[in-house]
Order: sequence, then structure tokens, then C-alpha cells
Amino acid sequence: MEKFKKFFISSKPGIAIFVGITALASAYLGSSDPKRDILKIIFVGLGVVLSAGGSAIINNVLDRELDKLMTRTSKRPTATEEISPNEGIAVAVFLIILGLTLVFSFGGVVPFLLNFLAVILYDLLYTLILKRKSPFGVILGGLPGSLPTLIGYYSTAGRFDVLPLILSYFMFFWQPPHFWALAIKYKEDYAKANLPVLPLIYGEKFTKVQSIIHSVLLLPAVLIPVFFGFVKPIFLLLTLPLLLGFIGLNFLSLYFQIDLKKLFAFSNLLLISYFLAFVLSKQG
Repeated sequence: MEKFKKFFISSKPGIAIFVGITALASAYLGSSDPKRDILKIIFVGLGVVLSAGGSAIINNVLDRELDKLMTRTSKRPTATEEISPNEGIAVAVFLIILGLTLVFSFGGVVPFLLNFLAVILYDLLYTLILKRKSPFGVILGGLPGSLPTLIGYYSTAGRFDVLPLILSYFMFFWQPPHFWALAIKYKEDYAKANLPVLPLIYGEKFTKVQSIIHSVLLLPAVLIPVFFGFVKPIFLLLTLPLLLGFIGLNFLSLYFQIDLKKLFAFSNLLLISYFLAFVLSKQG
């Protein structure tokens, strides 16, 4: 049981659950009859969660030497060697294969390929290259996190249109300011591991300006769905105040001491509320 707990921690369940929420909501939005497609929606979402958890374990295995250098991550089971690299890879591959199998079985070929691409982009492009080489790596690193919306939507709709692109757009631009809040707070930790995060290379002020820009870029993802009639007008009531609050907090952080962990938590609230509002205000 203790070993299971270690693997569970290494799967970064918080991230996996958020990814699952975006896939589930997108699958629901793509369905013309959610009651008919309920099993497809659930199992595609579960498949995305499992593959995300497996990808996270691989990420931890690849980052284990870096994690040992950082106070925040030094107690991860892969860093303390409570989970060996071989054990981590074995469990991760099992979870990824199981997740991909579910996505293929209930969603089809295109969602399967997109899910596989998300795994590759996260573990190889982001973890091994972008994270280690570029302070802007987190921007392109947002690609794998934006794919579950496309996976979920296509699995029930059988096509792509404007709506899943809006959802993917939101995820892509939401992720950088979400990460940069922690990068600023723990920049000395990242310095110990020699990781070129934005606040270390360009400074806190530049990073906070980038967070403001990226949070403002989320506005079209809130306004366009109403303009195109994808959702009822109440969608704006459920999302716009939170987004304006997020923009405002990022702006205030330029001039005042803002609790960055609370800003990070607020970004999580914004994400959940955005997708929940879509589900609650879906037209038709």
C-alpha cells in the first residue's frame, strides 16, 4: 500500500485530474446526446487521466537528479529513490498503454494519436529539451496540456470545429501564467537546479508582465463562445468576473506583494470554472 501511495504521488494526481476535467468537459460539449455517449465520455476522460499520470511518472524519473537539488521537489519518491527508474518506467508505460487503449477503444484513431502526441510532447520535447534549455519553454510546453480538449471533443463529435479550438486556445494561454506564479515564488529553487525559468533569466518584473499579457489573451476564449452562440449568455456571468480578477491580480503583483501561491490557486479555480461554465451553459 505504501508503494502504491508513492506511485500515486509520482503521477502528479492534481495535474492528471485537471487534464481529465478538460477532456471530460470537451467530450460532453462535442456530444449531441451526452446520455447516449456517457460511457464514451467517462472512459475517454479516464484514459486521458491514466496516460497523463503515466507521463508524469516518466517526467519525475527523467527529472530525478534535478529534483534532488530543489527543496520543493527533493522528497519526490523518484528523487529519494523510493521508486527506482526501472520501477517508475514500468508503471508509467503500463498506465500510458492502458490510457491509450481506453482512448482508442472509446474515442477512435484521431483521439488516440492526439493522446500519444501529448505524451511524446510532454516527456520528450518539454521535459528533456524545452524545460532545460529555454526560459520560454513553458509556452511551447503548453501544447500537450492543450490537446486533451481536442481529444475529448473529437471522441464524441467525430470532427473538429471552432469550439474545441477555443478550448485548446484557453488551455494553451492559461498554462504559462499558472506556472510563472510558482516559478517566481520558487525561483531560488530553480536556480539550484540550474533551470532557466523566466524570472531567473529576465527577472520578476518581465515575468509578471508576461503573465498579464497571457491572462489578457484569455479574454477571446471567454467572449467568442457567446458571440458564436456556443453557450448561453450566462456563460459570461460565470467566467468573465473570474478572468478579470485573474488579470487584475497579475497586474497588482507588479506593484504590491501578492501571495503567489494564492494566485496559483486562483488560476486553478479559473480553469475549473471555465470548463464547468461551458457544461452548464451549453446551447441545445
